[in-house]
Amino acid sequence: MNRQIAVGLGIGALSVLVVVLPVVAYFTWQSIAQAQRTGSWTYSQLITEAQYGDVATVVIDGQTGLATDRSGHQYIVTLPPDTRATAKVLTGDGVNVSFRQPRDAQYWVQVLVPNVILLLLVGAGLYGLFRLVRKLVPGVGPSGPPETARGGFDLVPRQDALLSLATSDVTASGFSGLWGST
Repeated sequence: MNRQIAVGLGIGALSVLVVVLPVVAYFTWQSIAQAQRTGSWTYSQLITEAQYGDVATVVIDGQTGLATDRSGHQYIVTLPPDTRATAKVLTGDGVNVSFRQPRDAQYWVQVLVPNVILLLLVGAGLYGLFRLVRKLVPGVGPSGPPETARGGFDLVPRQDALLSLATSDVTASGFSGLWGST
């Protein structure tokens, strides 16, 4: 692979990272901001607020409820095991209660496929970046004969390079061969 192709691949991998990482950061920030806007109530607080008429809706998902008050604020509530009885009590207080359907295979496909694609794109970008660094930076990568090369970045100085460095005048070129072939 010549230098122009390596540079092109590196630029391509870097552009994928430049595009993908801000998108991931944005959605992460949105998720954190949403979590900060959601408070929590105890079960007794939920019942009391519902009796006062301050609760508009409750969405029940397993033993967790997401209550929305009349002003639009949301609260997470841990419910007792018998959620049907809780729904009956809340409905009697004028609360619109709904149950979230159990998550099926389609839900998990919708959640996992984009994340797997993102993971593959980031991995491919990093792989391309490391390959580019190995091609363009002298002395980075495996050293020694192919049967002893470990691959990846060789961070252990070669003994022959250390000995030649100790017995010769120290120059900038002497350091360049210290961690790999020159």
